[in-house]
Amino acid sequence: MEMYGKIRCVTYAELVGSGILSVPSYKWYVKENRLRVVQRGGKGRIALVEYNSLPSKIKAAYDEMFPTATEDLRHTIMSNALITDNKAIEFYRDRYFVRSVAEGNSSYAKHLFIDEAVLFGYLDGQLEHGSIEQFYRNVDNVGPDSGFKARIDVIDVEETLAVVRVLEENWSGRIDFTDYLLLMKIGGEWKCVAKAYNQNSNTIKNKEK
Repeated sequence: MEMYGKIRCVTYAELVGSGILSVPSYKWYVKENRLRVVQRGGKGRIALVEYNSLPSKIKAAYDEMFPTATEDLRHTIMSNALITDNKAIEFYRDRYFVRSVAEGNSSYAKHLFIDEAVLFGYLDGQLEHGSIEQFYRNVDNVGPDSGFKARIDVIDVEETLAVVRVLEENWSGRIDFTDYLLLMKIGGEWKCVAKAYNQNSNTIKNKEK
């Protein structure tokens, strides 16, 4: 079972190769428009038949032969979506979060965070907590640093939720951080709703051991 656009389909191999239908029977059903073929086979393509067009007896036989097909398809679709989201998240975080810190310009990061985003962490032993505006001020006050380095790791992704770790070295020429960004998919776009960090040393080097 696989998708053809938004149409759930079964393959020719599943119907004929499994013995649910013989070749002559398959051709007869197609000729009589009893099966809706949404993609014909040939030239490297496989024949696809709309699942909902299967006559009840054939559908029942298919479901008995492939009891997990629908669930397997759902997992495949979700896995593909998460892979795509992983790439989107990495690009988005690099373009906005890391660029802001590296260039000392908070305007990029403001595209990433929602207005209500919160910040938590210890900076030089002092607890910072509250509005993400504090992060913006820190970035703008420190300014750019050519020695700044960062690495992004997508820790986990769900349908509408993701956790991203950003390893930072040499912020302000002296500080290393591990940041955790909590992201939500809002209106089809990933946005950061919270940032928590730990100030430490040799961040990237330690994580690669």
